[in-house]
Amino acid sequence: RPQAAAAITPPRVVPSAPPEIRPAAREEAAAETMAAVKRAYLAVYNWAVFFGWAQVLYFAVDALLRSGHEGVYAAVERPLQLAQTAAVLEILHGLVGLVRSPVSATLPQIGSRLFVTWGILWSFPETRTHILVSSLVISWSITEIIRYSFFGTKELFGSAPSSLLWLRYSSFLVMYPTGISSEVGLIYIALQFIK
Repeated sequence: RPQAAAAITPPRVVPSAPPEIRPAAREEAAAETMAAVKRAYLAVYNWAVFFGWAQVLYFAVDALLRSGHEGVYAAVERPLQLAQTAAVLEILHGLVGLVRSPVSATLPQIGSRLFVTWGILWSFPETRTHILVSSLVISWSITEIIRYSFFGTKELFGSAPSSLLWLRYSSFLVMYPTGISSEVGLIYIALQFIK
């Protein structure tokens, strides 16, 4: 008698369940994602403010060369106000823990610059054509261009070149005295108009 052909049944494939993700691994992945988002945000913030200060420096030098120190403030007013006011975010960055800078150190520095930007230069037009505005704007711009490019590079690539590191921690020897003396001088000049 002829044998019946045995039906070949394919092996039964049981879909495997996705491997369980351990809670610790999930938390680690979330932490890595948050760290990447934080670094991306800080890189964008630092480079945006860098370009703001670069614009201030360009307009200041251009006005200085074209029309003398009397025209510097008019040339930089809006970009200066925007770039300097953007620094308020640094206080928030410290408060929420995005950066390690203590708010107690950040607040007075930003507060004094905002006072000069808005409380003196914006409030008292009589101060705007003084030669100290030029030294103030150029000192602030150079300082901030170095600082924001340092932090932007550090956030973007994980480190900054040694030349930028050197500039970051050495340029203040020249920029701090010129910046602070310009700030104090402009406040002193404004006193007669504050009365």
